Amino acid sequence: MSRQALQESVPVNYPTNEASGEWTAAEAGLIDQARALAPMLRERAAMAEEMRRIPDETHAVFRDAGFYRVLQPARYGGLEARYGLHTMLAAEIARGCASSAWALSVTACHAWILGMFPRLAQDEFWSHDPARAVASSFLPVGPKLSPESGGIRLSGRWRFSSNVDHCDGAILLAMVPAPAGVAPYFLLVHRGQYQIEDTWRTVGLAATGSNDIVISDALVPAHRMLDVIATRDGRAPGAEANANHLYRLPLFACLPHSLIGAALGAALGAVDQIVADLAGRSSVASVRWPLSWTPWSAPAEAAVSSS
Repeated sequence: MSRQALQESVPVNYPTNEASGEWTAAEAGLIDQARALAPMLRERAAMAEEMRRIPDETHAVFRDAGFYRVLQPARYGGLEARYGLHTMLAAEIARGCASSAWALSVTACHAWILGMFPRLAQDEFWSHDPARAVASSFLPVGPKLSPESGGIRLSGRWRFSSNVDHCDGAILLAMVPAPAGVAPYFLLVHRGQYQIEDTWRTVGLAATGSNDIVISDALVPAHRMLDVIATRDGRAPGAEANANHLYRLPLFACLPHSLIGAALGAALGAVDQIVADLAGRSSVASVRWPLSWTPWSAPAEAAVSSS
């Protein structure tokens, strides 16, 4: 997708909270693709829940469409799209499968976080395959960390890593020994440094594959470490490597927006299903509703869209 296309603003053809014309042609095109996938993902939803992760076919569609790369730095072929596009993609996908939407949006935001790491860490991860996806876990359990020359050695368990089975690395949150005690850091580990333990057995979002990452012994070099505090005020090293303002945004102020698309789309998908079930039925006065409309559908969609 060309950079010129990214600069061409076009109106969005459905209601959003964004100003008219704010989406670019490329962004609007991706939203259209996501919307078109919802029916297929609805058909796969039961299979995905039984598998407890998104199917390989769904992952391949997301990867080929570039959904995981919307916030990836342009130097690696990413779109560097406006922050929030991944949320809109998830909202469309969730009308068919909320788990698939969750996996999409959180995986996409990890490329944004990796874009804040030192340039060498990004080069190592993406230079040979720019389409590689990265997972995360911010919940360590019993981690052991010891500083070594040029990095830090770690072991332990990190829980609830969504879509981890389809990723080639992971960003882990850890409290690293520091002169004043400990300091929060993101640590980038590659796929060969950890095992994935199948622990995700839930009712809600059952197909997100949010399994555990287990590390027995891994050395993380200094260039794969990111000071969490530096991500709050635009001082992350990736902000020097990548000129786009994305990598200067305050990380934890923006990160929650990566999680709401699945909930919004799931609610809209429920409205879709209710409308589909009621369409063509007759009222108590024997008046048949049109196939595409019921008197409850417009207020329901409006309530969800404004929430």
